[in-house]
Amino acid sequence: MPADNTVRFEGAIFDMDGLLLDTERFFQEEYRRIASPMGITLGDDFTASICGSSQEEGRKVIARYYKTDRPDLIDEECLRRVYERLKTEAPKKKGAEDILIRCRKNGLKLAVASSTELSQVIHNLKLAGIDGYFDAIVSGHEVEHGKPDPDVFLLAAERIGADPAACYVFEDSFNGIRAGHVAGCFTVMIPDFVKPTEEIRQICGGVYEDLVQAADALGLF
Repeated sequence: MPADNTVRFEGAIFDMDGLLLDTERFFQEEYRRIASPMGITLGDDFTASICGSSQEEGRKVIARYYKTDRPDLIDEECLRRVYERLKTEAPKKKGAEDILIRCRKNGLKLAVASSTELSQVIHNLKLAGIDGYFDAIVSGHEVEHGKPDPDVFLLAAERIGADPAACYVFEDSFNGIRAGHVAGCFTVMIPDFVKPTEEIRQICGGVYEDLVQAADALGLF
C-alpha cells in the first residue's frame, strides 16, 4: 500500500532494536543461550511474541516459554549480557543512516520510539553515530502501556509536534506494527527475525526488505 498522497507527512518515528540497529539479534542469541542448559528450545513463535514487547509483556512471554515463576531473573540476566555487548558494538542495519538523511531532506521531524530503557537507547544511538539525527527519543519506560499499545508512538509524535496520522512508523516487530497502527500512523515493516503474517500485512502501509527499499518506495529522495 503506497503512502496516501493527500497526507502531508510531518514526521518519521523509528524503532531501534532490529530496525535501525542490528541489536535484536543480541537479545535473541542470549535468550537461547540461557534456555539451552535448561533443555528449552525457543522457536520463531517465541521470537514473534517477545520482539518489541514492553517489559511487562515480555516477562509474561518468558514465564510461558521458560516455564518459570521468576521470569524477571531470566529477563535481567539477558539484559545484563546484552548490555555488556552493547558497551562496544551497536551495528547499524542496512540503510539506517541513508533513510535518516533522506527524511531530513524531506523536512520530516525524526523520533526514536523504543521499548528499551531511555539511557540505553541514547547510548546505543550515540555508539552507532546516529544520535544527532533525532528531534526526540522516547522509551517505553516513559509511558503507562508499552507496545503493542500505542502510547510510545503517540508520545513520540507529540514531542516532535506532529499529528500521528501524518507520521511514518518504521518497525520490525508485530507488536510495534500493531502499536503504530492503533496510534493512527502510517506503519512500515522491515522484517528482521519475523516475517509478516496476513494480519500484519493488512495493517501495514508496506513491507520492505530493508530501509533503502522502503525509502525508495515511499518517495524519500
